[in-house]
Amino acid sequence: MDTLNALLESTSRPSYILPDGDFGKYLPGVWKRTLDWRHFGGSFDHIHCSNNIVFIDDDRRHQTESSCTLKWSFGKTPDKTRLQAGYVMKCSKHGSSLDRKLEWEYDGCLCSGTFHASTSTAVLHYQLPDSTVLVTYRLVDQHTMALCIVEVTAQYPPSIQYGHMSRLDLSLYPSQRGDIASLSA
Repeated sequence: MDTLNALLESTSRPSYILPDGDFGKYLPGVWKRTLDWRHFGGSFDHIHCSNNIVFIDDDRRHQTESSCTLKWSFGKTPDKTRLQAGYVMKCSKHGSSLDRKLEWEYDGCLCSGTFHASTSTAVLHYQLPDSTVLVTYRLVDQHTMALCIVEVTAQYPPSIQYGHMSRLDLSLYPSQRGDIASLSA
């Protein structure tokens, strides 16, 4: 019973707290996102797995003391010619707390979210004309996030996608270093 209590206690609290609570400083980099997709409901049947590259660039042109702008791009490889632009997210201080307000436009719709510093968790909400997507990121450590996506659309069966994002160490990929370095140039 003591082992179970210790396990429950260790998994119930955030395992990584940002030193200054600044989610906008934590995100920039090249990430590998691995997801397991399942039907959302019924027996939660397996759909498929996916692996993607997520490149988050700090756009310093629009940075202020209380906010920053992050450009998100997606693809299968870190090759800049094969990444697709996703959206530009504004990350700003939320009142007097360390929480951050997140805003971006996706598919012509204004979307919003919040980073909760006390739980090291970001919740992003996409409310589109014929779909609703809820994304939760939980910071695990300096280079890892757990994530869960619930997507309900009019076009496809509802899905739940869960997995993690790991920051890539570009020194381990010498053939890709130039491609990624030139993305933010």
